[in-house]
Amino acid sequence: MKNYFDKFPDSYVESSRRMIQTPSAFARSALFYVQETGYLKLKESHLARRKNLESYLVVLVLSGSGTLMYKGNSYPLQKGSCFFIDCMVPYYHQSSSSDPWELIWVHFNGSSSEKYYQYFSSKSAPAFHPQTFPELQDSLEHLLEVNTASDLSAEIFSSRLIVDILS
Repeated sequence: MKNYFDKFPDSYVESSRRMIQTPSAFARSALFYVQETGYLKLKESHLARRKNLESYLVVLVLSGSGTLMYKGNSYPLQKGSCFFIDCMVPYYHQSSSSDPWELIWVHFNGSSSEKYYQYFSSKSAPAFHPQTFPELQDSLEHLLEVNTASDLSAEIFSSRLIVDILS
């Protein structure tokens, strides 16, 4: 598994970071795997617009506020919010200009990701307030830390953390 550090624009505070991973063939065939995980804190509003990414995205809003646009619906987000989406579907998320947000996230995929997502989306809106927010935050922080390494044990541990997040 290969990883890259990526520097954010000046609108992000210096402690923001992102890990981009290239999973091994084994991880792609047998595990949930990290494509990208990161943490950011903004100094001003920012818009991210994506579509046609073979990825699933889980985001926790740690502070601040903003909006998710997904499948023609707008979802207000604030501290304590979470969203889980299929990135093949066009979407955008934008932080508030008066209250820029702080986020932690993971883009992931894997052999049963689509089935997990289909089950979740049949039971819940994409944006919600999880009762287990502190545990989700811990798991995402741990996932970010684990992915500073690039080896099979990091891939296996990352897969377990993704299952914890989805559960």
